[in-house]
Amino acid sequence: MAEHPLAGRVALPSHAPEPSGRLAGATAIVFGAGSSGDILSNGQAAALAYALAGAAVVAVDLYRERAEATARLVGAAGGLALAVEAQAGDEREVETVFTLAIEAFGKIDILHNNAGIADVAAIEAMPTEAWDRAFAVNARAPFLASRLALRQMLMQPEGGVITNISTVGSIRYPGIAYAGYAASKAALNQFTVQLALENAARNIRANAIVPGLLHTSLVQNQLAKRYGRDGQAAARERAALCPMGFTGDAWDVANASVFLASREARYITGQLLIVDGGLSARCA
Repeated sequence: MAEHPLAGRVALPSHAPEPSGRLAGATAIVFGAGSSGDILSNGQAAALAYALAGAAVVAVDLYRERAEATARLVGAAGGLALAVEAQAGDEREVETVFTLAIEAFGKIDILHNNAGIADVAAIEAMPTEAWDRAFAVNARAPFLASRLALRQMLMQPEGGVITNISTVGSIRYPGIAYAGYAASKAALNQFTVQLALENAARNIRANAIVPGLLHTSLVQNQLAKRYGRDGQAAARERAALCPMGFTGDAWDVANASVFLASREARYITGQLLIVDGGLSARCA
């Protein structure tokens, strides 16, 4: 068996995707495609999974160096990549992303909205700015990108697919004080349903992935900041909360993303695909 093209570059657990042609010829724009550490983020893993499935990828991140790092990995995976620095909530910058994507690849088949922010604060102590920031990034930004994607996809005979990344906190109270994050992601859920049903007869599908407790660079950084040297112990306690006894990772979300973008999911739209190891079912 040939060595995986990303061997030695990123962690490749048994569930990491292998190269395939499931999305051959497609172009995917991934917002929030960078990682804040050495562990894959949801957006970075999605970009790599799309590339491994044969898609060209536009890797968009607030930080250019993070977008470029992901683009290099996409190239190593055998894919075509364009790195773009942009604020997902800035209308003009998002327009530039789509202009560059069309200039580079000629079409947009997949939009993946992963950029998000989660400020932890009790409601009585939450600054208004934190609430507004949550909705600007978690709800307004996917709207801006989806609107532009729709305009392009409606001109394409093959249509397209939009996947939004939500959180289990949008459907269950997870015991964490981030009301702005939960509420803005809940808004994203319903936006996804509206997006899907308005366009169901126009060859455009839209779904949201609802991840539970995952191990990513962002989470690792948060645990280290909150618990210091006890971060590993905190991670073990976090894993124990999951019915399956372990936390998922970015590849779990990435695999679901490739599935939703593929022809295998041609009859799936307007859905919230929960990827949480049973966490939300136990809390129901």
